[in-house]
Amino acid sequence: MQVPVWLGARLHKFAVKCQKYDAKLLRQG
Repeated sequence: MQVPVWLGARLHKFAVKCQKYDAKLLRQG
């Protein structure tokens, strides 16, 4: 599946944000 570069960058930023949010929740436990 081909994804436009701008969309890929946006998805990557979103994924990183989600990972950081998950890590914060895990630390709070």
